[in-house]
Amino acid sequence: MTELADKKCDETQLSERPGIFQPLDYSFLNIKNVSDLTVCCPRIIPSSNSVIKKDINEKWVTRTLKINNNQIEDISTLPVVVHELFGDTSSLTWLDISCNNIPSIPNSFSSLKHLKIIYMHGNKIATLQEVIKLRQLPKLTKLTLHGNPIEKEKVMTYISSLKQLLLTMLFRFLEEHTSQLSLRHHQANYVAFGQVS
Repeated sequence: MTELADKKCDETQLSERPGIFQPLDYSFLNIKNVSDLTVCCPRIIPSSNSVIKKDINEKWVTRTLKINNNQIEDISTLPVVVHELFGDTSSLTWLDISCNNIPSIPNSFSSLKHLKIIYMHGNKIATLQEVIKLRQLPKLTKLTLHGNPIEKEKVMTYISSLKQLLLTMLFRFLEEHTSQLSLRHHQANYVAFGQVS
C-alpha cells in the first residue's frame, strides 16, 4: 500500500484541455485489490490530446476503466469502486481487467448493466458457469477470454448479446482444420491424377 500512496494525483496533470477523454488507466501499477483504485492516481499520458477530468462532484468523467496487467484476484467490490470513481455505474461502458489473476466473476457484476466491452483475457476463468453470469449484462457485445482455461468452451452459445468473442483457440482450430483440409485436397488431387504410387 505504501507504493500506492506514492501515486497520488498531481492536479496539474488533470488540467482541462480540449480533446477526447482518455480512459481511466490504472494498468501496470501492481494493484492487488480493486479498492486501491480509490487511493492511487491513474496513469497520465502527457503527450495525449485527451484529458482526464473530474466533474463538480469530484467523479471521473470517462466511459472506460483500465485495470489490466495488475495482480488482482477478487473483483467482487468492483461495482462499489466504480460507483465511487464515476458517481454511478451507468457511466462505465468499457472495462479492461485483462492480465490479472481473476478466477471468478462475482454476482455483483450484474449491476454494471451498461458494459458493452469487457477485456478479460489472461486471467484464470475456468468454468462456463462463471462466464454465464455475464448474461445479466444486456449491452455486452464484445468479450475477450483468450488466455483463460475457459477458452475451449462454446461461450457465444450462452451469451446471445455477444457480437464478438475473441478466443485464440478459435483461430488455432481454424488454422489447424484449414491446413488439414488443404492437405486432404492436395492428396485427393494426386490420387485423382494417378500421382500417388
